[in-house]
Amino acid sequence: LTAAQIAVPPATATPAPLPAGVPGLQSGDVSYTTDSKSTRNANGSVTLRLTPEQNYYQDAAGAWQSVDLAPVAAAGGALRAKSSPTAEMLGPASSGSVVSLDTTAGKLSISHPDATGAAAVSGVRSTAVAAHFGVPPTVRYPNGLSKDRTLSESFIVNGVEESVSLPNAAAGPSYHIRLALPRGVRAVANASAVQLVDTSGKVV
Repeated sequence: LTAAQIAVPPATATPAPLPAGVPGLQSGDVSYTTDSKSTRNANGSVTLRLTPEQNYYQDAAGAWQSVDLAPVAAAGGALRAKSSPTAEMLGPASSGSVVSLDTTAGKLSISHPDATGAAAVSGVRSTAVAAHFGVPPTVRYPNGLSKDRTLSESFIVNGVEESVSLPNAAAGPSYHIRLALPRGVRAVANASAVQLVDTSGKVV
């Protein structure tokens, strides 16, 4: 959904009632949830903007911020999302820790044993359609893995999505990653995924 106008009768002596679940707002006031923004208009109506995924979050001070997953420069040549509820970082090159993220048990990092050390190229959109719909740019490491394979990382809400592009069939159908886990965290495989759990068995 993009934006929808919810018509509410104009206020007279008392404010017009709001739809169920929308906090009471005065004219010009704004209310947020993680996937909605409600604005009280001067004529008594309410404009409700809904998104299919999380688009807002509260920062450490409790203020609501818009999610913006575009990669921007961080300390040491690393890259981070411009505005995100979590603090994932991407390395400046394909070697070493290419992904670093916080978990409830501590910091986790991802590296690749056959990385070539290729430098990150930020701000690449996969297609014109992706650009039109505001899909965040991808950080690419051209020929970042052996056999001329290109490594790509994209920020998503609460994480990072990784993909590898092959130049030809000879490059092989698989690749390896290395996880540096926080103390006490272990990997547990099930039928469809690998989960990282702490000493209590809770997914981190």
